[in-house]
Amino acid sequence: MNSPDLILFLQKISNDFLTYIMNGITFFGYEVGITIIICIYIFGVSFHKGFYILQATFWTFLTTDILKNTFREARPFIQYESIKNLDFSIMKEVQNGLVSFSFPSGHASAITSMMTSLALTVRKNWFTLVAVISIALVTLSRLYLGVHFPIDITAGIFLGLSITLLFYIPLKNELSNNSNLPFYFINKLSNLILFILFFVLLPFILLFVPVYFDKSNLGFLVGLNSGYLLMGFLYRDSKIEYSKGIFKALSRILIGISFYLISRFGLKALFGILIPEKLVEQDYFRITRYFLTGFLTVGLCVPVFIKLKLAFLKYFNDKDKNEITK
Repeated sequence: MNSPDLILFLQKISNDFLTYIMNGITFFGYEVGITIIICIYIFGVSFHKGFYILQATFWTFLTTDILKNTFREARPFIQYESIKNLDFSIMKEVQNGLVSFSFPSGHASAITSMMTSLALTVRKNWFTLVAVISIALVTLSRLYLGVHFPIDITAGIFLGLSITLLFYIPLKNELSNNSNLPFYFINKLSNLILFILFFVLLPFILLFVPVYFDKSNLGFLVGLNSGYLLMGFLYRDSKIEYSKGIFKALSRILIGISFYLISRFGLKALFGILIPEKLVEQDYFRITRYFLTGFLTVGLCVPVFIKLKLAFLKYFNDKDKNEITK
């Protein structure tokens, strides 16, 4: 099952230029690369449909990480001396003596989940082709770089598809009808309780899983969902519509990605100053930091968009009131 043959075949054609290309491609399967692509969709195309993409992708991240640390399968370059580790990020892991595990592939599961969920919302043949090519390139890069076996890739793709469909099936009508997902949860007390239970509290059950895993994505997901909850309270009975035009779309994307990067790395620096070095990477501080990153990214962008007239509110209960200018 863990045959090195395909990896060795690919590494026969390795050279410095191709290795840099493959590392560039593989970046888009890492958390930061995945999050930036999602930000482009959420802030450039649809804030509401982006909620579904976030759920599918970050539950995939969490599930994959738990499975990795359950199976604890060593990476190919560790199992076989003939295989080279060409992944720049994992080279740093090796230097620090903390090499992550191989099965299933987090890159394969994450890129599959993200691109599939995007394809299911965009619903264009050309984008479906882009999604398939993207998944193929990222997974191929993992094999070339010597950090995953084919079975890792296969399991990752299957996991990504499964979780994506798990969220898509119950949300299919809302995505097709271009509804104000998930704001409609706020309109009724019973739906509000359901949202809080499923999207805010449920992820915390993973803390009781008897396997160590990185809790960052747990905090980030809960923060994102809490940001959507806040937006639902502020803009209930309405749908966020984006102003048309390439310049306005690019402006929203730039603002959204800037909020994400500033929150993520700014909070890391701030926590490093305020909290003793031995404690700053403890689970509860990491969860708090990433929670704030997710919450601020979602919770601050939309009000800024509306203020700058890059977005407006379409009210479902008042056809004449379709904009706010304050």
